[in-house]
Amino acid sequence: GLYAHLARPEEPDAVERQMQTFTAACATAEGMGFTGFERMVASSRVLIGFPQWNLTAVNPGRFILGMLDAPWAERVALRPAVRAVKTRIIQVKDQPPGTFNYTAEGVRRAAVLPIGFGEGFPHRPPCHHVLVRGRPAPVLAGRGIEHTVIDVTAIADAAVGDEAVLLGRQGDATITAAALSEAVNVPILELLPRLARNAPQRYVGAIAQKSSLP
Repeated sequence: GLYAHLARPEEPDAVERQMQTFTAACATAEGMGFTGFERMVASSRVLIGFPQWNLTAVNPGRFILGMLDAPWAERVALRPAVRAVKTRIIQVKDQPPGTFNYTAEGVRRAAVLPIGFGEGFPHRPPCHHVLVRGRPAPVLAGRGIEHTVIDVTAIADAAVGDEAVLLGRQGDATITAAALSEAVNVPILELLPRLARNAPQRYVGAIAQKSSLP
């Protein structure tokens, strides 16, 4: 087969020039006696923007994993393979002013999550927020390798055992891959493979599970 990667699918003129070269290459191959070979140029973005170039095979990697960024993500309904990243609160504790560079008056409630930059999340701020009981809980300071500390002062009923969502939906609230990528300042193409590779995995709908969080 013959394969090409269209380098700038956001530029129709560039796509047209590259396809002229690819078509000429296919004609050269046929002129040398090769027939019936597969032809592939369509990455996820080409699938969305130039369906006429689907040819005989496609390469929808980003599409399957949900790693499409703007404006491509808004043009299709995605059900990505990386559906969510979740954990549970293992400790809730009142913290006095001065903790985590906290200088405001009054006590702040902090919760500890057993997930950190060892699972692929960024270490240094900005670290965004997580969802607890359907409400946002900001991440405090930098993440540890195995732990993340969040502020649950505004979520008075937050307790040990509560689910915390770092990516995905909880109730009516959602943290999308695109929003998480923008908030932590890591490209979505880099962030999602980190999470998929490093975090324990639960396969939804599969016969067997690789591993799972409690």
